Amino acid sequence: MLRQREKISEAAEEKVRGSFDREHFLELQALFIVRRRLPFHIVTWPEYRALLISVNPIIKDQLISSDNTVRQHIRASYTHHREALREKLKHAKSMVHFSSDLWTSPK
Repeated sequence: MLRQREKISEAAEEKVRGSFDREHFLELQALFIVRRRLPFHIVTWPEYRALLISVNPIIKDQLISSDNTVRQHIRASYTHHREALREKLKHAKSMVHFSSDLWTSPK
């Protein structure tokens, strides 16, 4: 009976692990950090990691732990979305005006 429970547990764990979309998670994490102006090193905070692991304990080995990796994901996301926005703007029916609120940040 114990072996049967282990098989069920392993199967359930594999199912949960398989349902985790790491690329989507990383995109959302980058968006969260940028939109809320959080420091990139949030990924090293024990409280943040504990929160994520509490939602899905199986993803512990899927989390990133370097602010440099966060920076890379944000750059990649920017590049991807920049191209999509560029394509949308090519088909704009009128002139588009941009303004920006810039600030200085060490990151």
